[in-house]
Amino acid sequence: MAVGLTVDVGWPWWVITLIAGGVVVVSLAGVAVARTPAVRAVGVVLLVEGAVIAGVAPLAMSDMNSSAATAAGSSSMSAYSSESIIHVIEHAPSQDMKMFGVVQTFANPIFDGRNAKRIGRDQGMCIHIGLAKGFECVWTTIVPDGSIMVQGPEVDSGPPLPLAITGGTGKFRDARGWLDERTHNKAGTQFDEFFHVTG
Repeated sequence: MAVGLTVDVGWPWWVITLIAGGVVVVSLAGVAVARTPAVRAVGVVLLVEGAVIAGVAPLAMSDMNSSAATAAGSSSMSAYSSESIIHVIEHAPSQDMKMFGVVQTFANPIFDGRNAKRIGRDQGMCIHIGLAKGFECVWTTIVPDGSIMVQGPEVDSGPPLPLAITGGTGKFRDARGWLDERTHNKAGTQFDEFFHVTG
């Protein structure tokens, strides 16, 4: 619990180790001079906890600090602490979708959430699974800061299902989360894509 708290406030592992070491020294002195069993018991508990934190902090926190540094260097579009939602609109006219047997391929332009400026593209494929009455899709959305990979089901009819964000490149290299996709226009040629990105 103490380690989690100190990670949240951004202290490096060596500060935590020093504080835990201080707790160990004070607890040891308290156990040595205490006259009542209750005070000695509390001192022993603090002594053990301090020793464990001092020993674990260098191992557990080195990876956390490097992840925090990576996130701090990200742009506003890709700097996600717990979850960020990135909204784009895919333009997917039928001439950009090609079927090869049960395999559909596509490569479509991606616009910003206002549908005003093209910011990238996507490319991928979907395999139609008759028994499931839908597709299983895999694609990559490519934007200037990197790319985000998505995988999951697309149903033939009914409400859309969430898709998994399976990874990324560039500033999205640690991306995880899920994608919510909705039809943007009546013609069914544009789709709102809400990337719920964690990492």
